[in-house]
Amino acid sequence: MRIFAILETQSTSSGGSVVRRFGRWVFGVALAAVLIAPAAGKARAASENRCSQFNFAERYVEGTGDLDVEGFSVRAIRDNVPVYAEPGGDGPEVTHLSFGQRVRLNRVDDDGAWGSVLTPATSAQLGWVRADDLLCKMQPLIDRNTGLERKAIIRTATALRSEGLGVQAYRDPTDAACNRCVTLSRYDPHFIFDETEDRYLISRIYNLELPTATFTGWVSKDEVIVWNTAAGLRPREGLIYRDPEAGPDADPEEGRVCAYTSVRDAREQPVERCQPILGGERWYRSPLRLPVIGVEGDFYNVVVVGAGYERGTFASDPDAPYAVRSADLTAADDFRRIDVFFVVDGTESMDHVINAIKGTASRPGIVETIRTALGEHLSQGVSFRYGFRIYRDSVPAGHGRAAVSGIGEGLPLQGDACERPTPDSLEANHEAFEARFGAVRASKVPNLPGTVEDYAENTLGGLDQALIDVTGCSNNMKVIFVIGDHGYNGERHRARGFPVVTTDRIVNALTDGRFGLPPLLYFIQIPRDLTDKTPRMIRDYNKAYALFRDQALDILRGQEQRLNSRRDTDEVRTYDLESNFIRLSEANLTEEVLTRVTDTVRDWTNPDMVNELVLDLRGGASLVEAIERLRAGDSNIPILYWDMVEDRLCGGLGRQCLERVYEGVEEAYITNTRDVVRELWLSADQLEAWMSLLSAVQAHNWEPGQLRVLLVRTLVSSLESILHTRYSDVGETFEEFARRAGGLPVGFDSPVMKYSPLELMDADRIKTCEIEKVVQWLQASYKILGIAREKYFRPDYTIEYYPPHLCELTDKGRAVPYVPGRIERLRLGETNDYSYAKVFQDERVIYWLPQEFMP
Repeated sequence: MRIFAILETQSTSSGGSVVRRFGRWVFGVALAAVLIAPAAGKARAASENRCSQFNFAERYVEGTGDLDVEGFSVRAIRDNVPVYAEPGGDGPEVTHLSFGQRVRLNRVDDDGAWGSVLTPATSAQLGWVRADDLLCKMQPLIDRNTGLERKAIIRTATALRSEGLGVQAYRDPTDAACNRCVTLSRYDPHFIFDETEDRYLISRIYNLELPTATFTGWVSKDEVIVWNTAAGLRPREGLIYRDPEAGPDADPEEGRVCAYTSVRDAREQPVERCQPILGGERWYRSPLRLPVIGVEGDFYNVVVVGAGYERGTFASDPDAPYAVRSADLTAADDFRRIDVFFVVDGTESMDHVINAIKGTASRPGIVETIRTALGEHLSQGVSFRYGFRIYRDSVPAGHGRAAVSGIGEGLPLQGDACERPTPDSLEANHEAFEARFGAVRASKVPNLPGTVEDYAENTLGGLDQALIDVTGCSNNMKVIFVIGDHGYNGERHRARGFPVVTTDRIVNALTDGRFGLPPLLYFIQIPRDLTDKTPRMIRDYNKAYALFRDQALDILRGQEQRLNSRRDTDEVRTYDLESNFIRLSEANLTEEVLTRVTDTVRDWTNPDMVNELVLDLRGGASLVEAIERLRAGDSNIPILYWDMVEDRLCGGLGRQCLERVYEGVEEAYITNTRDVVRELWLSADQLEAWMSLLSAVQAHNWEPGQLRVLLVRTLVSSLESILHTRYSDVGETFEEFARRAGGLPVGFDSPVMKYSPLELMDADRIKTCEIEKVVQWLQASYKILGIAREKYFRPDYTIEYYPPHLCELTDKGRAVPYVPGRIERLRLGETNDYSYAKVFQDERVIYWLPQEFMP
């Protein structure tokens, strides 16, 4: 069956909310299901995430043939996906989609089974695309045996470090040679979104609806370790180690557990083959654990990481591999936040330019023009703010009139919520710009009696003020347009009682370090207007007109020299900043202003490049290596852009600025002893769901005669409410129900979740005293998880198990613990660096919690 989909470009703001179905957020089930990762079989031609396999029945508007396209994004799964004028692929190709490009689905045709779709095409329509080339589901594939998201860890053999190699992530599932491949040489868990017989399509981001989400690429199945569990291990705190060959008075060393490369070594434990994994509180500073991918008898099969730039051993210290990964990549987001600022001559000659920027009833202004032209960039997480400063003639005091500086009205850029601008704050800025600039009127202050026409304007004064106005959110990329016709006469300003602004002063302000990125300065000069001017007026006019260009070039050349002087090498870069002076033509001036500004902003807005750069760096590439690869793929991006990227990111990356990071990722075996802590990976939403369930148990006034019925009713109704699924088989255990519904992780060895409602209701099999023990443990677990939810505190308590003579317990009942004393609340560490929770990948808060906390 062939299915084709008609697409339209995304036009919503980058800050639009994303609705997540809670039922898909699952990271754990019982030990028997969780720790058995199934072998990858031969994949179907298309996975269930592709649009060719997608069930659109729920997406149609009732009573119509239209799709509900609100937030219905799809992504191209390979490069150069053809887009046709008509469905069927027989007509001409009108364009192509790039790998991972996000577009919106608005009609489908499944070769007659669905009929034709009547939703009319919009002005942003692209055409028809083969549905098998599109991903319709924006969350990872689900493993059918465990109910968990399918995850992959890049298998980077230790030998690759010395050979300078890594795992290639392709842009097409059939590529044999690299075309803009990402090379992965470090530990970094990914989610699996699609598969072919030989490859997985992976992304670091769980939710591809996020504006900055992107695919990493297609990787060979032989080069990844499948991690379909939510289980992780770490050595426990307080371990000590005494060297058997040291004397009795020798100080003990920090304890560790041993990892071995085979089950045989793990069983025999030869000292020389132990790869030490340190314990201690250091693990609370790291988002890492040792992922459990299987279990063989008494041994856990785990993934271990060897960290280093040249060579290393296993992850004996969780901070070792993470120290590189925590490098300051957030600075890359500076290139997604664009501040567009206008410094505009507000005198009479600029009336048509001012109208072009603010817009008229028949023509959109600059904000709407940029929004329309760069709509796809907005959907990729790029944000724009706008500001302006008007300048006019300066006038001395006299004849009963106060002096006029020539600095007019404006909208400075604020410094609030710089790193995370909200949709509301951006919209408020856009509305303020349109309102304030909309009130600007071109005007000229009349000359004082006895003075001659003065064509020079306060251009440099306006720019000097603008460089103060734009300092809010100083790390944002600043694109400043100075639009006028005449230059600045310093002597005239001095004579009128105002301080003189020089081009050197402007260059200093551009390069003195007040901005994280050097502002991009553009001078746009409107055409001459010599109408009704005498020869003397023409001479003065032309002198002032030429001054605008001369001063612009002085500033641009000075900025280029300063940028070069800051470089550590003797190499002189040619940034061609003189081309940032633009003299407009006579024809169609209004449209030319809009086009010049919009094209310039587009040139410096490269979300695809930023995303690829971050992928490369997270994959292990050095910054200079990543930049060279991207420059080779797109030679149109200015050299200055890449130098800005290098300067901005190098400080946080440390050695990775110049050197690739290599981390050997291997499988190993660790013995199941009391020296290791089994932990469960929970999202913040999942932890809240557990707290909701346990709070229902906590709230009841448990009457002995109603204990059994109330417990079963509470557990069943709470689980059904959380999982949005009916409990149709009461013989099914709670963990089986949670796994089938796919919404609530229960970890492994969760004692209460091993019961079924049918069992708990069987009074002959399960005595009332066992029901009491179950309720008591659920209440204790609620308190324990409540303390852990605070992130920086650990619950301190002791666990015991009931002696058989106190209650006739079933095997399951004997596994239910109780807490004989108080549950105290202690800090995990001296600072908030010690935490159960860390931000992982796509800004989701993830908790690593010991299995013993779970009910």
